[in-house]
Amino acid sequence: MKSHATIYGRLLVFALVFFTSCSKNAGNPSAQSPASDSITGLLTNGSWTISSLIQKKEDNTAAFSGYVFRFASNGKLVATKNGADIQGSWSYSPAVTYYGSSSKDAITVNMGTDNPFRRLTKTWNLVSITSTAIKLDNPEILEDEHLQFQK
Repeated sequence: MKSHATIYGRLLVFALVFFTSCSKNAGNPSAQSPASDSITGLLTNGSWTISSLIQKKEDNTAAFSGYVFRFASNGKLVATKNGADIQGSWSYSPAVTYYGSSSKDAITVNMGTDNPFRRLTKTWNLVSITSTAIKLDNPEILEDEHLQFQK
């Protein structure tokens, strides 16, 4: 009888530790964090162009020549070329980290399914971000896809 009490006691302690250590934002990837606030600040400050979009050995950068991208803090993303706007959206989330990715942050872009923008519509792991450059990788390692924005 004493062994059952010991097992139940250990389970109770484990449950208490587990549930009290969980953050109230656990499981809520849209919850804002200091990291997401700083990323949002950098993204929404100014206009960006695509300086590189490489998948495996295929360079798809030229498809976005002349487009200027503006990220808004409300999640809107607009690509403009010759006065015409293409509307989209973006959002911050924790990185997709299977296959051992070291990224902690990700950006989900939705620019629709029309060419060439469908190439951008996905979740991208954030490799690095500065006031003048954003480097993103497709978390699907086999896609070997890399996107870079610059000012």
